[in-house]
Amino acid sequence: MLSKSTTNEDIIKLLQTINPDSKQIEKVVFDAAMEQSKDELLKFVDTIIPETYPQLEYFTKMRNSIEYLKTNPIHITEKKIDFRDVKEIHYLTEILDGIILLSFLRMDVACSLKCYLKADIDYERKYALKQLLVLTLEGYKKIHGFEGKKKDGSKDSRKNSFWIKVIQPIMKDVAFPQAEYIQLTERMLDLEKRFPDKTYRDLAVHYDKNPSKVYDMLITINMKDTFPLMIDFVKLLNEIVNFLTRLIKQIEKKHTEKCHQPFSNIISMIDNSPLPKEQKEKLRTQFDSLMKRFTSFVPH
Repeated sequence: MLSKSTTNEDIIKLLQTINPDSKQIEKVVFDAAMEQSKDELLKFVDTIIPETYPQLEYFTKMRNSIEYLKTNPIHITEKKIDFRDVKEIHYLTEILDGIILLSFLRMDVACSLKCYLKADIDYERKYALKQLLVLTLEGYKKIHGFEGKKKDGSKDSRKNSFWIKVIQPIMKDVAFPQAEYIQLTERMLDLEKRFPDKTYRDLAVHYDKNPSKVYDMLITINMKDTFPLMIDFVKLLNEIVNFLTRLIKQIEKKHTEKCHQPFSNIISMIDNSPLPKEQKEKLRTQFDSLMKRFTSFVPH
């Protein structure tokens, strides 16, 4: 017997104990479990946006700080530091763009799941399910891409995806451990095997000149299949964000070491100058502050 405290994982474990051939029984049990756990799920969903939106603001401010550095080179005596020439700056911009996208995806999934849980009629639930599926598939496409052909006949390759084109070269350059990247890649590929085919995806996004095909797609869509897929996708998003955040810290460290030397040379000159002690301390404090500002990407 399910209780009001039934959680998402309890539902999935329950489904795993059911004979996979008993599709109708499985659906009935799942729907009942979803109904019983609705309040718990709503409470969980209501935490996602308040938790994610401040992170989105933080990373956006960080990106804006980097854009400022790229357009405003600084001068220390005759030494000029032009951040447009620092590849780590470009790396950070690209990674932050990915994190910002993942943050939007997480919140959009939360909104669609809330719409499903609060829906009063069947079509509202079908529409919310379709949105959850589209967000999962299109989000995956942005991150890792699909292999295959587009409608115009051109090849759709994951070689141009964020994960392959952007992250892979950065990792090699900053000597970041490859094991977790490989593990996350394998998990993405495993998730992809569970996706519906491209025709299903196209109908959900673009409709069709034969509307009955869209109707047939809506009839087959159900929470029992979509929910576990969406949950695993969101878990993967969270792990990718954590991974990218650590990668940013590694890049920051490398960038700081590169930019530290010009400032250190100036501080050495101050320390060895014949200036009065109070003036030396004042100048040193000013340069220490400047050094921290331009070798760290924490938003001010």
